[in-house]
Amino acid sequence: MKSIEFIMENTYDMDEDVDLLYDRAFSDIVDNIRNGTWNGEMPPSLIGSTAILTSPEAQEAHKINRAKIITTDGNSYQPHIGIISVSLNEQVLEMVKQFGGLKQAIQEIPARQRKQFMVDLTPDRVKGSIHHELSHWLDDTLHGSHIKNRIDRALAAERNGKYELAKKIMNQHKKEVGLTDYELNAQIHSIKQLKRANMDMWDILSFDEMVDMNASLIHLRELMKGLDEYHTWKKTILKRMHREKLLGDEMSRTY
Repeated sequence: MKSIEFIMENTYDMDEDVDLLYDRAFSDIVDNIRNGTWNGEMPPSLIGSTAILTSPEAQEAHKINRAKIITTDGNSYQPHIGIISVSLNEQVLEMVKQFGGLKQAIQEIPARQRKQFMVDLTPDRVKGSIHHELSHWLDDTLHGSHIKNRIDRALAAERNGKYELAKKIMNQHKKEVGLTDYELNAQIHSIKQLKRANMDMWDILSFDEMVDMNASLIHLRELMKGLDEYHTWKKTILKRMHREKLLGDEMSRTY
């Protein structure tokens, strides 16, 4: 099996780590926004380092590749400076502030954007983002710095003025980075979080109903439709969900 295929088959048991980071930085704020009592308080800029994580794989990765966990640079893994950033959607927060609450903000945005907006500030969405970025860090650290090395090759191409080549390197010659092995792997971790939080209804959800529960997946679906890659993306995700035993009964019917 090729190394990148091996990476695609790896998922991590990090539920306790995800809960730890969520509870430390986001739980109270998300609850207050959703019940209308938010006073504008923001998450702490620094949650800690990977030393606070407790899962065996995270502890192993920390010994190899220590990273700071912050909330100020979107949702990203930045291997060259040792940063894992997980955050709330700043645009959504600003709209909640501007219109005086989540319910009021929802009424002010175009109808086509409401579905994504409504699920953006939920525990599932935030925990899914934490799962996503931690999985990038674990994948990169435990599998030969493959993400860092890919970034290095792309940067080298950019320095030589080969911008299209740089993009192809990061996208693994796919139309969109969301179709790459390393991003698909991270998406699966977000889906693991969705199943974990919705076990009571998982078997009756269709694939698109599941996607509707996560703002990042909603965005990806619309992006893939625009690129005429939706069916490729859906088929790939469903196959991976099947291997990871993540398919509910209804989703299995379309697999």
